[in-house]
Amino acid sequence: MKNTVRHIALFLTFVFVLSAVVFVNNATPARAAEVKTYVGDMTISRGSIGWNAGEYENQLMLVKPGSTLNGLYFGKVYAVYNSSVGGYVVTEKAGLHCSYSKTVATGAVGLAISYQPLTTTGSDFARANWFVWQQIRIGDILTFENVDVATGTVNVSGTFGNSDFVSTSKVKVTTVRDSNAAKTAFTGKTIVSLGDSVTAGGAWTEAVEIAINSRVINASTPGARTDEGLGYFEKQVAAHNPDYVFIKYAINDCIQYTITDNTLPNYKQNLRDLCEMSLAIGALPILITTNKVQASDSSRYANYGGLYNYYPQYIQAIRDVAAEYNTFCIDIYSGVWASLTPSSYLIDTVHPNTEGYTLEANFISNYLITNQDAIAAAAAAISGNTDGMPAAATNFALASNGGSYMYPTTTYPGGTAYYSTAYYGDNANQGGSYFNGKLNDGVIPADGIPNNSNTNWAVYFSGASNPSITIKLGGAAYLNNISFIGRNGAASGITYIMPVISSIELSNDGVSFTATTAFSSRTTVYSGVNHKLKLSFNEVLKASYIRINLSTPTDRTAIGEIEVWGDTKAPEGSVPFELVDGSDYKKDDINLTLNAAMISGSAVKAQFQCEVTVLDSKGVAIADGAYVGTGFSVVTYGADGSITNSVVVVVPGDADGDAAITNTDYLALRSKVLANSTNITTCFDKACDYSQDGGITSVDILALASIIAG
Repeated sequence: MKNTVRHIALFLTFVFVLSAVVFVNNATPARAAEVKTYVGDMTISRGSIGWNAGEYENQLMLVKPGSTLNGLYFGKVYAVYNSSVGGYVVTEKAGLHCSYSKTVATGAVGLAISYQPLTTTGSDFARANWFVWQQIRIGDILTFENVDVATGTVNVSGTFGNSDFVSTSKVKVTTVRDSNAAKTAFTGKTIVSLGDSVTAGGAWTEAVEIAINSRVINASTPGARTDEGLGYFEKQVAAHNPDYVFIKYAINDCIQYTITDNTLPNYKQNLRDLCEMSLAIGALPILITTNKVQASDSSRYANYGGLYNYYPQYIQAIRDVAAEYNTFCIDIYSGVWASLTPSSYLIDTVHPNTEGYTLEANFISNYLITNQDAIAAAAAAISGNTDGMPAAATNFALASNGGSYMYPTTTYPGGTAYYSTAYYGDNANQGGSYFNGKLNDGVIPADGIPNNSNTNWAVYFSGASNPSITIKLGGAAYLNNISFIGRNGAASGITYIMPVISSIELSNDGVSFTATTAFSSRTTVYSGVNHKLKLSFNEVLKASYIRINLSTPTDRTAIGEIEVWGDTKAPEGSVPFELVDGSDYKKDDINLTLNAAMISGSAVKAQFQCEVTVLDSKGVAIADGAYVGTGFSVVTYGADGSITNSVVVVVPGDADGDAAITNTDYLALRSKVLANSTNITTCFDKACDYSQDGGITSVDILALASIIAG
């Protein structure tokens, strides 16, 4: 648990930030340690504010100098031209449902985004606008393309919402962030917020994002209910591969339905389903209660005690489901709204005003920061990043990190081997890049269909019998998880199935592999085309090579990317499989080289930081008093009894593995030198290199003869 002083400091920080910048902010942003990042373009659909029937959804509107930037149900951004940055710097931003009106000055520009950014009206570019819009903050830089800001002229044609609509007018957004902002347990994590218009307005989500120094993606839709949220989940939540999912529904579920005895139970079950879907993608669901309402208490609520008795049951359902799933519930209904008079904090019958949103954002941020350690631990358990495991910091399979793919046969993947060996794309494109790791390039294919122009996918056909993939990592890694990105057969137009993992084997030398069962798996929906299969290790494992064995597929399988995540350092709190400081033994990922012959098993054990077992050449544990010879091994075991680490012993001079140096070893060494068979490949070859200078020569013969002679 982090110390109380840090909690207080962070709390004071975000309270100050929220009070200064939540919805409308004229302050000059700090530029001390700024990091500029181009985050994308937004497409402008019209050159003035308008809310015409059938045309208002998904619009991004330019407001020229002299015109008024306003609209209660629009998001608003005000920016002033700054020649030193070559663009317009954002000085004010107001969320939906926040009162705001300002005449745009000369040298400035206004932008307004309409109320329903994620509904179906409009086009893909309009929905893409929303995800860029959410990232805009005070101090960010806007530049325009094919736009005359002074006259409000934009380059559009056709009818918005129809297939003939075209706009080449763009807003390019460059964010400016302070790299010295206080870090929290949420920094570097992705949060997706799912809810209705109270969330879709973006007011509280943006403020929380700033306060906890994280990334909150707002995937909410005005007017939505939980059943619609279930339908949105794959494209609007799972596609972002989040660490956390905020779930904040109740108002529309209660008010929009035709009320029956099943309405409330269905709502509660939908919340459970949303939790299940979050857990299925390795994300921790966090439920948030909603605000008070002042909607009409019509007769349709009569059988349920009236709206104002019925609505609190939805709030209780949120608490109940959070308890069922042993997850967190941020109860703003009790923590914020219990003491408020709704008429003073709502702009209509259901939406909070600026003050209401500020109170909500303060409460949610305070809750997250106060409970950040417990929340992070719960998220780690869900994602498979269990205590004691390293963070998923490095993708060791990535080509740029030295990772490459190998296969269990040296036959070129073609001909008969085609059906038992992985390949990517078409045969003509295999060659050298095939063996150098084309698949582990970190690129997710756009369509994933293997053909003459697509070489990004590995494919196993149904004829493959128990196929396997061996991955040489860029270095020895403490393992966190393995992720497979594969083809979704249902959406591909070609019959593909996800691979079934039968076993995972680990190796330090790429020759001797040991199976491990220390992993759990989850299937993550990545998009409508691609699926992700994630295997998370639940104990500390270290390897330089990983072999993934697949069950014989019943149809074609397609794997587009394999990522192996881990760290080069032993996780905090674990005892590494390493020698003690000051040891005069030598250890690498493959061998342990002793400093003399006739060394006991207990003496070898004492040279390791962790508890180890010494096995003879037949794999049988030796007694502590027995001597250790070349070809023996030193291992550690996991909780399930599988070997988690292993090195093979080399005793310089002990060429026959009997733990002593005798005439037999001398004759073996002399014979090897005379036959000019001096390649060093096995542990016994390494033992022949008595001088440990990297070669087997007459120098070693003389030294060994001297040892034998006493």
